[in-house]
Amino acid sequence: MADKHKDSAVDRAISILVWLGANPSSPTVAQMCENLNVPKASAYRILHTLRSWELIEFNSQTKLLQLGPRLLDLARAYSQSADLPKIALPYLTRLRDQTGDTTSLNIVLGNERICIQEARSIHQLNWSVPPGTRGPLYAGSTGKAILAFMRPEKLREIKSSLELKQLTPATPTSWSTLTLQFEQIRKDGYCVSISEIAHGVAGLAAPILDKDGFSIGSINLSVPLVRWSEESVETYPLLIKDAARSISRAYLG
Repeated sequence: MADKHKDSAVDRAISILVWLGANPSSPTVAQMCENLNVPKASAYRILHTLRSWELIEFNSQTKLLQLGPRLLDLARAYSQSADLPKIALPYLTRLRDQTGDTTSLNIVLGNERICIQEARSIHQLNWSVPPGTRGPLYAGSTGKAILAFMRPEKLREIKSSLELKQLTPATPTSWSTLTLQFEQIRKDGYCVSISEIAHGVAGLAAPILDKDGFSIGSINLSVPLVRWSEESVETYPLLIKDAARSISRAYLG
């Protein structure tokens, strides 16, 4: 019996990606259509969409196909998300218990960040970031802590394709402003933001670093401004940097 929930276009797109993975020597569109029994008209529509998402690369002159660079981001995100949440949870929980507020772990997915672990605030009034929540990289402490420590070639790629949209009056909307902020974040080892994504919330974040000192993610502390105090400014940076270093060491083994 046919699966009534199955989408034929999506199924064909996935079958194309899987087939290209199994045939990495730059096959032609004609070879792909013959092997997968896909009409050429349908194939070109699907390839156009896959190419727009950088899931494939297609040379319109030679008609040669190969997998695209976005799949590396997905593979990296999967690899990190498989181990990082379990490793990070005890440290996120300890940081949550020390501060009382929500802590989360985020990684990069395309031009966004995505939460892959959370320890929720003990307070009734809180800012929650459930796993699967996506957000901008350029606004808020979470994304900026990642960008500030990102590999230069990856940062250049993101800068060339990321639109900086005004989310609140505090949102940074120019790369010159962000570049100055990144310098300070690298100097301090953490990032603070106030109401850059949503009004009434302060964010504090520190990067999770690989063996070369580049970011693979960040941890964040989300604090409603009604609880943001002088004590927060003085003590929370030390706590979140300690938690981030501990997670980085545990992840690297």
